[in-house]
Order: sequence, then structure tokens, then C-alpha cells
Amino acid sequence: RLTGKETRGQYFPPLGQAQFSEHWNEHYGNNLLVLAMYMTLKPEERTKLLPFVRRYMMRLARYPSWEVTGQRGDDVPRSHTLLGLAVAFDLLYAHLESNERVVI
Repeated sequence: RLTGKETRGQYFPPLGQAQFSEHWNEHYGNNLLVLAMYMTLKPEERTKLLPFVRRYMMRLARYPSWEVTGQRGDDVPRSHTLLGLAVAFDLLYAHLESNERVVI
């Protein structure tokens, strides 16, 4: 069971692109995938987590790039982010607003 502490600090993608790109960042996509799967398997937890996950997805979708500075051309971080966002989008599609669907 998630406690809600997971929704703060290091678990949430940073506000700025520069912060996101300055470190190896594949954990954001990995964590999103796990959250979406958890919400699918535990629908009773969805109401509590959905606002956080929707903000998380929108934050990732609005970054102009998922590359890590200094690792140009390395597709690993991008692929983890893409996979996490794509799976979350599919699993939570019915719970997203139409404008969120367009952005994501």
C-alpha cells in the first residue's frame, strides 16, 4: 500500500527541463509505470493517487526533450520515460481529461 509520501520530492519530476536533464532520469518513467499498474490492480487507491499521477504525466509530456545532458544520443533514459508514459496513458486513459489526452 502506498502511503502518500511517494508523491513528494524525489519521486516527482522536477519543474524545469534543465533539472530533469542534468541527471540520469529513467526512474521517472519506471516509477510512473509502477504507479499506473498499482492503480489498475488496486482501484480503491486510484482516487487518492490520480491527481498526483495526472500531474506527473503532464509534467513529463511537457518537457521538450527527455535526453540527459552529456549523454546525447543515449536512448535509455528516453525509452524508459516513453514506456512509462505510454503504459500509464493506456492504463489510465478513461481517467484522463480530454485536454490531458491531447498533451500526453
